[in-house]
Amino acid sequence: MDKNTFNKFIPPFGFKHYDYVNLVNHSGGLWVLWNNTNIMAQVLLKEPRCIHMLVLNGMTQTLTTISSIYMLRHNQLINHYFSNIS
Repeated sequence: MDKNTFNKFIPPFGFKHYDYVNLVNHSGGLWVLWNNTNIMAQVLLKEPRCIHMLVLNGMTQTLTTISSIYMLRHNQLINHYFSNIS
């Protein structure tokens, strides 16, 4: 889903914040969505198939790092991808 389509699709769900990585070779794409009600989130790094975020839980005052990864279907490509994550 491209950004324009997403901007039409997601508002009814009520998320105020988002970030994304675009499609890779006509498949995938990755979106992260959040509201700042009980958490504060900051994108630390975006790569072609993943988004790394730092999330602060406002209730417990704890920090968590979250990585959202779009996985590949072929084992050979998966091994190549994970060997190159920085």
